Amino acid sequence: MKKTAKAYHINAVEKTITEVEVEHSLSLRQMQFYVGGLIETAVHLPKEDVIFVNEEGLLCGPEHFFQVFFNNELLSFAGDGIVIGTDDAGNNDDVKMPLEELKKKVIFVDRETILQMYEGLK
Repeated sequence: MKKTAKAYHINAVEKTITEVEVEHSLSLRQMQFYVGGLIETAVHLPKEDVIFVNEEGLLCGPEHFFQVFFNNELLSFAGDGIVIGTDDAGNNDDVKMPLEELKKKVIFVDRETILQMYEGLK
């Protein structure tokens, strides 16, 4: 079994998505490092890829967000995320979505943009 897996780090502050190598048996602590807090499953992407985010991201007074367009919905998340692939058994594996495809689905926004979006829903 290989020791590392390819994942993507979504950095909302720097507005970047970069490929990272993570331990194949990625621990909860390592995932928390990438998202800056407790882990929550955000989106199950095609091909068994999963985006994880900080479950308390909104409680931290965030200034930076990312949005994912998926299944005709625009989903908003506070802070950073990590995209990890899984195998048929649910174990960590290489992310399968090409980086350029993910970049087309993610946009970065600031707090003011998020507030304006949700103000319009009232």
